[in-house]
Amino acid sequence: MMANTDQAYIRHELLPQEPAPKSTHGATHWVKVNLFATPTDAILTLFGLAAIVYFLPSMLNWLFFDAVWSGDNRVACLTTEQGGEQPAGWSGACWAFVEAKYQQFLYGRYPEAERWRVDITGVMFVLLLAAFMIPRIPYKILTAFLFFIVFPIVAYVLLSGGWFGLQHVETPLWGGL
Repeated sequence: MMANTDQAYIRHELLPQEPAPKSTHGATHWVKVNLFATPTDAILTLFGLAAIVYFLPSMLNWLFFDAVWSGDNRVACLTTEQGGEQPAGWSGACWAFVEAKYQQFLYGRYPEAERWRVDITGVMFVLLLAAFMIPRIPYKILTAFLFFIVFPIVAYVLLSGGWFGLQHVETPLWGGL
């Protein structure tokens, strides 16, 4: 005969959450999984660290410590030989030259009176790209249509100065845009 055994266990509350095992979280785990997971990863990581140690000091010297920060043009960046009057060359980055030519780096030979067109095109590009790349922003199909179809047309019209182009832009290669 079968005995009546009503000894089923039903849990009425959840057990408290336990922390993850130490070997599956933290900086050590991240380094192990991402930088030293395979022998190839380990070799590439060590090669990358060696390259950083080798190049970083001279890069910092050139970019910041030996750089020339003030002046009107690139002549301010020339160094002279000890005791001499003749320029010997460059010592570091010439931030004075970058500051003097910043507008040209940014806009090229675009006419100064028309640079607002470049600015508007850049702002439109950044806003549409941000809307397209942020996952929580709705209407992705509309955003994609605006970014890939409408924006190139509007940018072309803005940057070319309208349908007929900028008539007063002179370049060495051709007469006008």
